[in-house]
Amino acid sequence: MMGYISHEMTRASIEIDEHGVALLTIRNPKQMNALDMEMIRDIGEVLTKIAGDPDVRALVFTGEGDAFSAGGNMQAMSESNSASDLGPLSRPLWNVPNMQARERLELKQTTGLRIMRQLYELEKPTIAAINGPAAGAGMDHALWCDLRVMADDTYMVNSYVRVGLVPFDGAMWLLPRMVGLTRAMEYMYTGRKIPADECLQVGLVNRLVPKGDVLSASLEWARELANGPRVAHTLIKYITHECLTLDHVDALDLSYRTRDAVFTSADHHEGVLAFLERRAPRFQGR
Repeated sequence: MMGYISHEMTRASIEIDEHGVALLTIRNPKQMNALDMEMIRDIGEVLTKIAGDPDVRALVFTGEGDAFSAGGNMQAMSESNSASDLGPLSRPLWNVPNMQARERLELKQTTGLRIMRQLYELEKPTIAAINGPAAGAGMDHALWCDLRVMADDTYMVNSYVRVGLVPFDGAMWLLPRMVGLTRAMEYMYTGRKIPADECLQVGLVNRLVPKGDVLSASLEWARELANGPRVAHTLIKYITHECLTLDHVDALDLSYRTRDAVFTSADHHEGVLAFLERRAPRFQGR
């Protein structure tokens, strides 16, 4: 059994407990965990570590203080590097002095695109612990996670339109699939706050809990998942994502092609034995 591991960077920290649950906390509480380039980079590094660590079985993503994340840093967006501001890539949210030439040319580090893809593609269960407001890109971070636990006194808001932007961090793809086209268009057109009870009602979150219980409830759920059949979890996530773009014939074909991978796994064998022996299974993740 692994020990407790903690690693902290400037804008994000990672703690991994003995159950294999990683807690990723973004840290900019004075600005409601608004995103800046430093935070984007730190989150990306943490997610890379988690993806490559076989001992990590589940991830909880949360924000420090009273907010999950306010999204893009408005102060940074308001500043310009020159009087002839040619667009957002000239602003300090993206254009930082120490960016390497290759990074500038390939635009690998200039937006939150890397983070959104990392969250979606991470082959482990992910839970957003929404301890406070989740706005703009902060809402998108939460939606790219597999599951969401939310404080019952807070809200989400797709706030891009309020500052003349489109939801470029994924909401235009995510929201119609989660809540249907009509409601998704309402949220994106109006940028209105979506209170916690409505988030639960329309399916944006899985569970509502009192504010002080968000993190503990999320970690408890993550530990349950971490003790589950890792092979099955990985395949459920991958195949379900693939099926979103397939018709029913190809989706069924792809689903059935996973049979050998799960029927021959040690976890399946253990699950059958545990069922027959009327005990809790002890999955090993292989």
